Order: sequence, then C-alpha cells, then structure tokens
Amino acid sequence: MYISLGLFQILVWGSIAISAILMITVFGYFVYELKQKSIW
Repeated sequence: MYISLGLFQILVWGSIAISAILMITVFGYFVYELKQKSIW
C-alpha cells in the first residue's frame, strides 16, 4: 500500500497536534482544579 509523502506528513502533524491539544486541555483542567481548591 503506497501512501504519498504529503498525506503521510498531514497524518503525522495531525496526530502531533491532537496529542498537544489533549495535553494542554488536561493541564489546563488540572490548573483550574487547583485554583478551585485554593491550594495556591
């Protein structure tokens, strides 16, 4: 099965972007929970 290089790059960058968005969302939620509990 042959996948063109452009499509492969789009898939790689898409997975990187999705994982980065997931990490930022989880980190933001964690910081929000910490602020809600007034630990800081």
